[in-house]
Amino acid sequence: MLVNMLQRLVIGVGVIVLALSATGCRHIWQGTALGKQQDAAARNLEQQLSVPEQRLALAEDLAREGELEKAQEILSSLIGIGIEEQRVAALSTDINRQLAEKRQKQAGEHTATEAFRAKQRVDNLRAANQKLLEAEMLVKMGRLDEAELAIGPLQEQGVFPQDTQRLAAEIGHRRAQLDVKQGQEQSAKQALLEVQQRFVLPEAYGRTVTIAGDATPREYPPGPMEELVKRKVTMRLQNAGVKDIVQALSEIDGLNIVADQALTEQQRITVNVKDVPLSELLSYIARNMGVAFHLGANTVWVTQSAEPPGSGPKLETRVYSLRQGLLPQLSGGGGGGGSSLSSRISGSGSSGVDSAFAALSGSGSGSGGGGSGNSGLEQALATFLADGPDGSTYQVYRDRNVVIIRNSIENLRLAEELIREFDLAPKQVLIEARFVTIRDTDLLEFGFDVPEFSLEGKSADAKAEILTMDAESLPKAFANAATGGNITVTGILGNHTYKAVMHALKEEGKSKTLSAPRVTVVNNQRARLRRGQLMYYFEEYDVAGVSNTTSTTTTVVPSGTPTELELGVTLDVQVNVGNDGRTVMLALAPIITDFAGWENYTTAGDGSSSSDSGNTTTDNSTALIRLPKVNESSVQTTVVVNSGETVVLGGMLYNSEEHGESKVPWLGDIPIFGWLFKHATTETKPEHLLIFVTATVIGPSGEFQQALEPAAAK
Repeated sequence: MLVNMLQRLVIGVGVIVLALSATGCRHIWQGTALGKQQDAAARNLEQQLSVPEQRLALAEDLAREGELEKAQEILSSLIGIGIEEQRVAALSTDINRQLAEKRQKQAGEHTATEAFRAKQRVDNLRAANQKLLEAEMLVKMGRLDEAELAIGPLQEQGVFPQDTQRLAAEIGHRRAQLDVKQGQEQSAKQALLEVQQRFVLPEAYGRTVTIAGDATPREYPPGPMEELVKRKVTMRLQNAGVKDIVQALSEIDGLNIVADQALTEQQRITVNVKDVPLSELLSYIARNMGVAFHLGANTVWVTQSAEPPGSGPKLETRVYSLRQGLLPQLSGGGGGGGSSLSSRISGSGSSGVDSAFAALSGSGSGSGGGGSGNSGLEQALATFLADGPDGSTYQVYRDRNVVIIRNSIENLRLAEELIREFDLAPKQVLIEARFVTIRDTDLLEFGFDVPEFSLEGKSADAKAEILTMDAESLPKAFANAATGGNITVTGILGNHTYKAVMHALKEEGKSKTLSAPRVTVVNNQRARLRRGQLMYYFEEYDVAGVSNTTSTTTTVVPSGTPTELELGVTLDVQVNVGNDGRTVMLALAPIITDFAGWENYTTAGDGSSSSDSGNTTTDNSTALIRLPKVNESSVQTTVVVNSGETVVLGGMLYNSEEHGESKVPWLGDIPIFGWLFKHATTETKPEHLLIFVTATVIGPSGEFQQALEPAAAK
C-alpha cells in the first residue's frame, strides 16, 4: 500500500513538472519583480495540479488544444485513483483515437512524401538521360561547346558517370581532330592564297591603251668637232692642194685640224661654196683629193685614204647597255615560246610546218626565225661593221645585255643608229585558241550551207584559201570535208562577231569545247598549243627462237628505245606584228592525229645465228610485229588580221564513237533471256573541228594595245 502511494506521489510530481514546462511558467529570472510574479504563478499552478480534478480539467484543455501526448501523460496519473473514472476513461479513449488518427495521417503523409520523392528521382533521371542524348546529338553535329555545357551539370550531380565520362572523352577527341583539321584547312587556305597572290593578273590586264613609240636616244652625246661639222661655211679656193685646203680649214673658227706629214700634193681642186654644211664639204674634198677626215673629240685628223696598217684613225671603246635586252634562245631551237596540254612538248615539228613558218619569217634564220642563235642586232653589227679599221671589234654579252664596241667615231655613230632601231621592246601577242567540235548534222541545223561554200580540197602542204566574212555570212562559211587531211575554208571574225558565234554554239548545246588554251608569244616567235595524249611503241624488234623438248617457236622481242607518238590536236602558231602596231600576220599549222589501230607485219630473221640484244635469231624464221596506224590531218596557212580579230579554221574531221545498245522492245527487257533480243552497237560519227585563233597585241603589263590610225596619230 505504501509502495503504491509512493509511486503515485512520484507520478504526481512528474505531472507537475510537465505542466510547468507546458505552460512556460518555469522560474527563470529571480531577484526581479517579473521573476517574482512568475514564481507566484508557478506556485499557483502547482497548487492547482495538486488537486486531481484540476489535473483532469488541464488534461481536457490540452486534448482540445491538440497536445495529445501531454494530455495523455497527465491523464495516466489519474487512472486508478478513483476520481471520475468514466470521465477519465472517455477522455483517454478520445485521446487514443485522436493519436491513432494522427499517427495514421502522419504515416499517409510520409508515404505520399516518399512516393513524391521517388517520382521526382525518376523524373530527374529521365531529364538527365534526355540531356545525355541531346549532348550525344550535339557531339555528332559537331557543336562541341554546347555538348560540353550540356553534360556539365550531369557530371556535377554524378548522374550516369560512365556515360558522361565517355562523352567527355569523345568531345576531347573530336576537338583534337577538329583542331588538326582546322590547322590543315588553314594551311591549305594559306597555300592557296599565296598561289592566288602570286598568279593574280595585273590590274592593267585586258585594258586597252593608246601607245607611242619610245624615241629616247641611245647614243653618246656628240663632241665639239661633231657639232662643228654641222655648221654651214663659205669657201673659195682656186687650184688648191692639200696644204692649201688644210690652211683654209684651220681658219674656220673653232675647228682644230691636224694634217698627216705623209700627205702629197698630187691632186688639186677648186672650191667655191656658200652656206654649205662643213661635213658635206669635207666629204666632197675627201673623195676628190684621196684623203680622209677623221673626227675626234676635239680635233679633225687628215690622212691619206689608203693608209698602211696601223696608221688609221683613232679607235674608241664604248659600252652600250641594252634597255630591252636580247631574246632568250631555247636550247632545243624550237621557237620562242609555246604551251602544251599533253605531258611534254615535241620537237621542231614536221618539215611542212617549218617551211610555212620559214615563209613567214623570210629565210628562217633572220631576226625572227626563232631557231637562230644570233639576234637581229648581232647580225646587223656583224654586217655593217665588217669593214672597220684595223683593231676594231665588238662583243655582245647576253647575260648582261651589254654591247662593247671598239671602232672609229664614224662607225660608232653607225652602231648607235643600229642599237636605236633594234633595242626596242619586242611586241607581244596573246594567242587564244579554242578547239570546238560540232557534228555535221548540227552544222546544217545552224544554217551552215555546206555545198555552197565548199572549196576544192588541198594536200597537207598546200596553203588554205582565206575568206574574210562579216557576221551575216558567217553561218555559210564552214564547209564539209569529204575526207580527213583537208581544210576547205578559213575565216576572219571581228571581236563582236566571234563572241556572237561562241554564244550561239553554247546556247544550243550542240558543240563541245575540247580546250581553250592561251599563250603569249614574242613577235616573230613560234608557239605550240597541244591537246592530246602520248603513245609509245617500238620500231625495232629481234626475232628470237624459243626451243623446248619437242619443237622450236619464234617470237619477237622489242629492242632499242620506244618511239613517242603524239595523238590529238596540235596547233603551231608564229606571229609577226607590223610596224603600225595594228596588223598581225599569223602562220597557222593545225595537225590532227588519230590512232586508227594496229597494223600487223610479217618479219623474217636476219639469216644468221648471231645474237641480237641477247637473243639468238634463227635462220629463215618469221614473226608478226605490230606498228600503230594513224590518221593525220594537217594544213599550213598564212593570214593577216587586225589586233583582236579571230581566225577560224574549219573543215577538219574529227571522228567520235558512240557506244549504245539496240534491243527489241519489251522482249529485250526479259530477265535472263533478254540478251537474246538485244546487242551492243558502236556508231562512228564524224565531227567538224572548228579552231578559233584570236591574236591580240598586248603590252608588257598585259594591257590590250590598240594603235592609232595614221591620220589620228598625226
